[in-house]
Amino acid sequence: MPDTAAVSADEFFCLIGSGDQPAVQQALRRDPRLADARTAQGIPATLWALYHERGDLAAWLARQRSALDFAEQIALGHDAAVRALVEADPALLQSRSADGFTVLGLAVFFRQGALARWMIEQGADVNACADNAMRVGPIHAAVARGDLQTLQTLLDAGADPDIPQAQQVRPIHAAALAGNTVIAALLHFHGADPGLPNEQGDTPATLARRAGHEALALQLERLVQARTV
Repeated sequence: MPDTAAVSADEFFCLIGSGDQPAVQQALRRDPRLADARTAQGIPATLWALYHERGDLAAWLARQRSALDFAEQIALGHDAAVRALVEADPALLQSRSADGFTVLGLAVFFRQGALARWMIEQGADVNACADNAMRVGPIHAAVARGDLQTLQTLLDAGADPDIPQAQQVRPIHAAALAGNTVIAALLHFHGADPGLPNEQGDTPATLARRAGHEALALQLERLVQARTV
């Protein structure tokens, strides 16, 4: 991309998604205002980079921003800044990102485990879900990331092990599909129902078997049978 080539905000976000850091840097040299651009859903450049697993680029973009919002600070793991902001305004713990995700859910999804535990201790709602179409909550994020320690913290703090996200997908469905026996067992121990179907009628055992996790499918079926005895 030549120095004289200006890019639109949409093109800028495409460059971020592709991970082309030299092109992103060149675009910002041409138009520094792009650092504060947002998608149509209100997602800032740093979060867009993190959503695309471009951590190094997200950190670089954060340094170009005029100011980071609360969701960005959490996703980037800026612990000191987050703690100071919460001390000044505890209601921030119940806030959401511009695209609807809970800030606790973002902390969990972006593997900020220590920060997530601190937020829970300060009163963040462990059962609040995104107010967008995905309806993802912190427990779904922990299962998606395979984060056993944070999942345990959430469950100990009262997270509902059967809370559904979009299409009635529950945490144990995701664990079964991933073949994560330990997480499925932990969810069941805390009360998750291994027989609940999702919107398509698939049980956890069905999903596990479809993904090639036959041993887990059999375990889940035995758990369902045990509940009916």
